[in-house]
Amino acid sequence: MSTIDNGMNAISLVFTTDFYRRLNGGKSEKHYLNVARVATLGAGVIATVIAVVVGGMKVDSLLKFFYRIMNLFGGSLAGLFVLGIFTRRANGRGALAGALASMAAVCVVKYGTDLHYMLHAGVGLVVCVGVGYVVSLLAPSRGEDAEGLTVYTMPKADETAGE
Repeated sequence: MSTIDNGMNAISLVFTTDFYRRLNGGKSEKHYLNVARVATLGAGVIATVIAVVVGGMKVDSLLKFFYRIMNLFGGSLAGLFVLGIFTRRANGRGALAGALASMAAVCVVKYGTDLHYMLHAGVGLVVCVGVGYVVSLLAPSRGEDAEGLTVYTMPKADETAGE
């Protein structure tokens, strides 16, 4: 139960801090606390509904079911990370196209082939990086500054040693 409680608190913190506060700035801390409480309640209700739905399904193993669901998104998330950290040319358009192509490719592989489900995320990663990079090359960004955001633009260890 402690893990569930921590997960609900983390979800409400991320929602309140990263989304709500940025869109609705200038409110009191009490207001944000109340928003976090409602977000925690909402996350709990959603988790309960998901648990009831999954409980009613004929699932042979909850772990396998979890892997199958996460493989749809896991490859895309890993691909976005690779694009953002290890490439200089990736941009928002390419990242979105790569993520969508990745999810579509995982669905095709999942329902159209006999490839083991543990490899679906790998397929998603490769497709996300490939499509994302090509789309980024074909549709370049408006010159957004990526200084310090990739492994190529981070300060070297000897440059930060004197700080």
